[in-house]
Amino acid sequence: MTILRPALARLRWMTLPLIGVLLLDALAAAGERWCALEVRVTTESGAPLPMDARVLVRGSGFVSTGPLDRSGTANFQEIPAGTYEVQVLGKGIAAYSSSSFDVRPGHDNVLDVVVRLAKAPSASGTISAAELAIPAKVMKELVKASRLIEAGDFKQAEEHCRKAIALYPAFPDAYNALGVIAGRQGVHDEARRQFLKAVEIDPQHAEANANLARMALVDQDWAEAERRAQRSAQSDPSDPTPFMLLTVAQFKLGKLDDAIASAQRAHALAPARYAIVHFIAATALRMEQRTAEAIAEYQTFLSEAPDEKAAPQARAALAGLQGR
Repeated sequence: MTILRPALARLRWMTLPLIGVLLLDALAAAGERWCALEVRVTTESGAPLPMDARVLVRGSGFVSTGPLDRSGTANFQEIPAGTYEVQVLGKGIAAYSSSSFDVRPGHDNVLDVVVRLAKAPSASGTISAAELAIPAKVMKELVKASRLIEAGDFKQAEEHCRKAIALYPAFPDAYNALGVIAGRQGVHDEARRQFLKAVEIDPQHAEANANLARMALVDQDWAEAERRAQRSAQSDPSDPTPFMLLTVAQFKLGKLDDAIASAQRAHALAPARYAIVHFIAATALRMEQRTAEAIAEYQTFLSEAPDEKAAPQARAALAGLQGR
């Protein structure tokens, strides 16, 4: 079942403990600086957009909606730096969800979107994809919940999540959000239960699977972590997070070549976001006696994260390799 999810798809449980130096999570740094984003929407046919057309921006633990002006532009003035997707919603607009893109401080963050107008319902009662989108009042509750989670007001956030579920019970993002709330409060069993509810509704739910992979890493269930991270990566191959999780799990499973490949994919999708993957890749390459490649990975890690906990270990390993 494919579910059009307009909110909280990348809301993450970010309070997991570290697994030595192999689970250094750089997510918190991504959302500290505020940016502006302009989304410009046109139709394939050149026809006017519906009057109720709106844009939803989601990602990096943030979600917001905004109306389109007469020129088809939506402006968002306070968005944390990070990776996002947008959806264009409105009666008569065919379901649209963008690929992931980065919003960065000091950049002209402009996204041009072309949407297709859906055909009118037939006499047989066929309903367009846009009309099957999550209702606006449900999105409103999830938007409120997202902001409250980031503000640390978990009690109020949970209330809004449960209101969303009452309005739209089969909404996996709401359960994922409840899992994040529980996880950030240290109630791990409840977090797992809510994440599992999300994937019961949508087995391919990218973020719930990623959150379950994180929990499996903490539990040192490397095979489960790999399985969940693979499913998350399959659902959203543009997100570097599941590839970072795969790097850790596959290294711990002894799948060194797979771990190296996952590290390379994470780096290609978001250079410098998860510097720790270079440390893991370097260690794997060193174990395979691929000295030149290991040196390059250690150097990249130290250039991206010279103050990380693993940096002294990386410097010592690098010195040993270069002294051969």
